[in-house]
Amino acid sequence: MSEDGFNYDFRPIYFGPKDLEKHFGSSVKGELRRRTAKEMASSGEFDDEVMSHSLNERQRSAVAAIHPHLMGGEYLPDFLEGEIEIARVTLASTLMDVTSIRVQRHEGQYRYRVVDEHESEFAARPETSQEPLTFKELINLIEFCDLVDGPRNMNLEGGASPEEVFNFAKVTSEFYPELHEHYVIAGEEWLDNIQREQEEEEEQWEREYELEQQRRQRILAPFQDRIDKYVLKFGDQMIRNPRWKGYLRLQDVAKRFVEDYLVANGELPTGVHSVTKTTASDSKCDFSDL
Repeated sequence: MSEDGFNYDFRPIYFGPKDLEKHFGSSVKGELRRRTAKEMASSGEFDDEVMSHSLNERQRSAVAAIHPHLMGGEYLPDFLEGEIEIARVTLASTLMDVTSIRVQRHEGQYRYRVVDEHESEFAARPETSQEPLTFKELINLIEFCDLVDGPRNMNLEGGASPEEVFNFAKVTSEFYPELHEHYVIAGEEWLDNIQREQEEEEEQWEREYELEQQRRQRILAPFQDRIDKYVLKFGDQMIRNPRWKGYLRLQDVAKRFVEDYLVANGELPTGVHSVTKTTASDSKCDFSDL
């Protein structure tokens, strides 16, 4: 038993006697239908359509018309002969996309395959084994195929917040009872790490900003009175705001330009300069007398 309470050496039996819940949980493709099949099996009920491996096209069309979530897992590839599912990753996407980790016994070995509903190509590692995978080996296979972090980071890059995506992927297994809890804890740790990194980055940014402001003030201090008096010559002249509708005081714009120029170049501007990012004539100022 590891320090975090998980038995990473646990090795299940894939093929052999198993209860009906595990049987349907490892052989029904549709996610919501799989859950229903397990509930029915536990209570002794039976329904051919609910408990079938796959739905035919007519059945899938009828289900899709009710709600897109009902299609989660239904478009997974069919099972190969003698193949079962040992784990799956279900995404909190509109279509509840499912990735299935499967095993088939072949010539005395266990052969593994990872499939999803979009014909993606995955390289399972390991591809084969002499014994069923340990709990740790299954986790390594999931991580190698990037089945959890990949979708999460894709949504993060798309603008979602860490709080929205830390539990985007749900990992479950009929053979590894601790797998779901492992990834719940891993997701919470991922969120804690991301939040801590963001806080550290924000603190670093604030420190750098404060240092930059101090540097700016040191550069401007000897010239500040001169600049403040100089821009008074623009009086109450107004110029168009180049970024949105409205107007700006030329005095304020010119002061900001002079200060930024001085900080960037170490000297006051001379001659004619455009004080805004527009070519309009009213944005140009002559600083020859500064």
